Amino acid sequence: MPPWLSHPTVRVLVLAALLVAAVLAAYSNCWRVPFQFDDFDNIVGNEAIRTLIVPAEVDNRLMKRRPVGRWSLWASYATGGLNLANLHLGNVAIHLAATLALFGLVRRTLLLPQFAPRFGPQAELIAFACALLWSLHPLQTQSVTYLIQRLEALMALFFLLTLYCLARSHASHRGWLWQIAAAACCSLSIGTKEVGMMAPLVAVLYDRVFLAPNWIGLLRRRWGMYFAMLPAMVWFVFAMRTVADGTEQVGKGISSWEYFRSQPGVILHYLRLAAWPNVLVLDYNWPIATSWPQIVLPGLVLIALLAASLVLLWKRPPLGFLGLTFFLVLAPTSSLQPILDLCFEHRMYLPLAVPAVLLVLGVVAFLEKQANRARAGQIALALLLLVALALGWRTHRRNQDWQSDLGLWGANVRDNPTSRRAWGNFSKSLLDQGRHAEAIAAARRALAIKDDDHWCHVVLGAALLESQQIDAALAEYRAAERLKPKYHPASLGIAKCYWELKQPAEAEKYFRRSLELEPDSTDAHDGLARVLAERGDDAAAIRHFEFACEKELLDPVFRRNYGNFYVRRRQYPQAIEQYRRALELKPDDPQIHLYLALAYFESGDLPQASKAAVKLLRLRPGSKAGRELLDKIDAAQRGESAEPVAHRDPA
Repeated sequence: MPPWLSHPTVRVLVLAALLVAAVLAAYSNCWRVPFQFDDFDNIVGNEAIRTLIVPAEVDNRLMKRRPVGRWSLWASYATGGLNLANLHLGNVAIHLAATLALFGLVRRTLLLPQFAPRFGPQAELIAFACALLWSLHPLQTQSVTYLIQRLEALMALFFLLTLYCLARSHASHRGWLWQIAAAACCSLSIGTKEVGMMAPLVAVLYDRVFLAPNWIGLLRRRWGMYFAMLPAMVWFVFAMRTVADGTEQVGKGISSWEYFRSQPGVILHYLRLAAWPNVLVLDYNWPIATSWPQIVLPGLVLIALLAASLVLLWKRPPLGFLGLTFFLVLAPTSSLQPILDLCFEHRMYLPLAVPAVLLVLGVVAFLEKQANRARAGQIALALLLLVALALGWRTHRRNQDWQSDLGLWGANVRDNPTSRRAWGNFSKSLLDQGRHAEAIAAARRALAIKDDDHWCHVVLGAALLESQQIDAALAEYRAAERLKPKYHPASLGIAKCYWELKQPAEAEKYFRRSLELEPDSTDAHDGLARVLAERGDDAAAIRHFEFACEKELLDPVFRRNYGNFYVRRRQYPQAIEQYRRALELKPDDPQIHLYLALAYFESGDLPQASKAAVKLLRLRPGSKAGRELLDKIDAAQRGESAEPVAHRDPA
């Protein structure tokens, strides 16, 4: 060992820097991963993250039980709005902090008097190996790369800090300060996500196993700390009783018994992925266990593992602590409380620390039995580094799947072809790419999995509508409406079909019905605005256009349609303003550049029209409309007469 590494503080700093470098390398391709799935409700369309203190009129249902998580999203929004890189930076920073907290916790535990003679000289390296394997494991990508799941990582960070501060309080001369910090971190964990409610229980277990000689000693030394944790626990109990959860999609037809009997198979799947993460998917569509083999066999395995943890807690308490902690942390999401998604990988974020620590301790135990420890140690170190490298590579590859909707859902249907939601979202992704035939085929695959699913009918209807099969699309939307009469997407789809069929009265009827079911629907407001504009009710149309544009912060279509409205009224400055704002949302959209160039041309601003047309041709060199427009602009600049250019309304 180099002399400069002989000091423990220097070693800790060097190893911490290596952990940071490894995590940043593994997640170096996550910065442009787009919003996914629940991100749109909880981040993009969530007005509760726009301000630190939520006004009474703002619906804060999604985050009312998770105020600390909302504060973290507010901090990201306050510093960068909906900028993806800024939001991902927050997620990666939380993951890095949690990695360092695990590193510090394992190191502090191994330096306790009962372990120092055996592990003290290697405490930093053992802690480093544990944190490295945990942080680079591809199971963690869902909690780091999937933006809204930062709440899982943030909860785990405060959970780990609770235990770290507790460990620091044991030997510190200012133990009371560390106890205050532990109670604060515990409260923050509870306020971030529901699993944080296990932090006090795990803290008591850690205290009794590693720190306190007996229960009386535990209470005598740290009763104030545990008492300080009570207010957050009481608040959580009342919040659970008064607030309906919208973030985890609780229940929805799944009974507690159905959920409970399905979870043993799910947990065993988590453990398999911890050991061999070859197939990772966002949406499992995990089926409810119905047959006895599906229920009993996984249940017996879990009962055996739980029983082994309890026996170890008696005979070898440190190992028993690890086993029991695994079950305690998974209990809120893998027991009786029914959640719509039976299996979700982000739930293994914190529990994954247990197999990581057990693996490293197993390697250490193996080395202790070897006669030639130096050689065995070198081999073991090389193997651990290879494992970490493989995990980091797999994490990097998994983040490539997240780079686009098409890549993410394409990987999902490849690795889990039984998920109707995956096929439906894959269809939407194909539709966004203009691959209509493939989108229709994917939507039909979703419907084949569950032909009485109203959402699947809507997805197929959207694909058919986009490919101009209007009558077939209308039939699918009608089928969805029959399955669920008060279903906003079905009414919206029917309205769009009638608009395409040139039946504005019927379109208006269904747009208004859609708004009755979903008053904040930007699509319905935009559609109704176009209907009202068609019949000359400009004032009402503008109100609906304004609502859609202000409510939808990412989609440029509404701004584009609003610009088209002004062009038809020859109000070109207003149209240009809307097109420019649309381009702020999607700078490389050739269609919007075409409309902007047309608006400039028709307003007489030929230099700006030329710039917009050139930009269009750079984005789409083969654009016939762009080339014709540029020729007309050049002719007009030379003083030659040119016929007016007709503005085509994409709606």
